[in-house]
Order: sequence, then C-alpha cells, then structure tokens
Amino acid sequence: MRAEDVLPYRKPWVLIDTIVKCSEADGVVACKHVSSSDFYVLGHFPGYSIYPGMLLLEGIVQAAGLLMERGIAEGGGRRDMKARFLQPVRPGDTVTYAVKRIREDRRSVVFAAEGTVDGRKVVRAFVEFEKGGEAD
Repeated sequence: MRAEDVLPYRKPWVLIDTIVKCSEADGVVACKHVSSSDFYVLGHFPGYSIYPGMLLLEGIVQAAGLLMERGIAEGGGRRDMKARFLQPVRPGDTVTYAVKRIREDRRSVVFAAEGTVDGRKVVRAFVEFEKGGEAD
C-alpha cells in the first residue's frame, strides 16, 4: 500500500514510501528509502550527506498517523515527543519504521517507535497525541 493513498500529505513531504503492515495488533511497519537525489540531503552536509533527524521524526509521526487515519487509534494534535538518535542515516539507506500504540486514554494516545536500517537501530521515539485536536 502507498502512504500517499492514506495520508493527507503529498510529495516531497510524504516521508514514507511503503507500508509493509498496518494493524491494531502489530502497529505499523513502514519504509523510507533515502536517495542521494532527495533535495533535503543535498546540502546536509556537503561531502558527508545525512538524512536530517527531524525528517526521521516526521516519518515516525506519519507512520503513527497511518494508524489514526485507519481508525486503529484516535488522536489529533501532537502533544509531546521524546526521541533519541542513535546512528546517522545516509543516502542509499532504507529506514524501516515500527510504530505501535502503547497507551490510550480519554485524553491522549502514545506511540512507541523505532527506526532501523539493515537491522541496526537509528532512532527511538515516543510520540503523544492529544485527542480531539487538529493534526500537526
């Protein structure tokens, strides 16, 4: 399934290429291939291009959004995010995001996420959305 068919974003700001699975039990697994021709890596940094960390986090937010768009979790505006960057992501890498709902109550929903490249962790995050707000 293509992320563009589900998310309210369009290229170049759809930061997920492929949805591997999306279910209440398993959460969402989605992939992003980082290309050397992506405009956001061209000058970040000259001679040693890396994928910006904020775009890794936006990929996680979009993956969580897939669960919300499909009605698996209810959420709105982003409320809080805690992240840890573990390894740089370079052009040619494919980031696999695994995002799962870990808590939901009447006020918010919290997702735990991990991004990996070839089995090595590159980012870990927890994202909280409040219910009833507008999405960021």
